[in-house]
Amino acid sequence: MTVLQIVLFLLFLLLLGGLFDAPFLPTSKKDFKKIADIIEAKKEKVVYDLGSGTGSLLFYLNKNYGVRGVGVEISPLLYFFSKIKSLYIEGVDIRYGNFRKTDLSKADVVYVFLTPLFQERAKKEILPKMKQGAELLVCGSEVDELSPVKLIREAGEQSYYLYKK
Repeated sequence: MTVLQIVLFLLFLLLLGGLFDAPFLPTSKKDFKKIADIIEAKKEKVVYDLGSGTGSLLFYLNKNYGVRGVGVEISPLLYFFSKIKSLYIEGVDIRYGNFRKTDLSKADVVYVFLTPLFQERAKKEILPKMKQGAELLVCGSEVDELSPVKLIREAGEQSYYLYKK
């Protein structure tokens, strides 16, 4: 195998999530503290990150607030990277797979970076799986017909919408 073939194969694995309507859109590390404040991160909380990528947000919340994190990632490359890291960090579990098949009933907070094309999924496929009182934190795009309990919108920054079930 040539170097070009290896690079193309790794790129394919990285972008594989895009084939399942979940392109790799990492949350900015500068927003981690903002997210922690929005969800009122604390030791008792269980946070699920759908499309967790490298798991960076969950590792941050676990290290700084004691949050238990569950990441769900469909890209094999990102999954293996974050899974290996999670083996050394108690309180963060990284799972390979499609969020559609994930049980969200134990989550206190579900975090997802949504593009406008996929906001319907939040209403039809995520919220129904969540327990009563759980929160859905959406980055990027407001979910039509739902009213956020918290809204963070700053010029030139990502928007965050917190919904309560």
